[in-house]
Amino acid sequence: ERPAAYRKPGARGAFWRSHRDLRPMAPPGAETWKKLPVHTTTICEGVTTNTWAREWRCKWTEENEKKSLVKCQQVLDDIVLPRLRHVHGLASVQRVVCGDCKDFKIICKMGMDAFDDWASVNYEPEEEVVQALMSIEGVSQIQTQTYSIMPVQGQGTREAWHCQLAVRADSRSMPTHLKGSCMLRLCALPSSRYAGA
Repeated sequence: ERPAAYRKPGARGAFWRSHRDLRPMAPPGAETWKKLPVHTTTICEGVTTNTWAREWRCKWTEENEKKSLVKCQQVLDDIVLPRLRHVHGLASVQRVVCGDCKDFKIICKMGMDAFDDWASVNYEPEEEVVQALMSIEGVSQIQTQTYSIMPVQGQGTREAWHCQLAVRADSRSMPTHLKGSCMLRLCALPSSRYAGA
């Protein structure tokens, strides 16, 4: 049962007020989310960033048909992805595998505010990830690192974002068969671009 305040006067519960009867939910200045990048910090002159990454990495070996690499992937699938799936502000989880130097890397990318919150809980589940990697035979040089990461060309950059905003603004006047492709392009943007919306 919905609160009575949301019903039309004299109507049953199945009939609700129109959107014109409700107060606007967006706060003043809601359009400021379009000013990107959001929560940017300057590292030095000419070097800015709006996203941070935490990297977990190790070395694997070729022995036993790359069994250590198989186990590293299981750590990603069984621990990292399930535990990070619902972390607020997570932009992406990426995996890097190098066949020459035998690197296995897990890179977790977040917006600045979300990253600070994650750091306050020691990058959960970092301790469990490190312990799992240490238990794998053939894995060595387990390390963790924090660094800034930000696209400088292509999708996700300021120029590409403004292009997407233009597509979004014009979508109402587009033929119906084109709108789907435009929305797919918008949905493909990193979620960190919506930080602070």
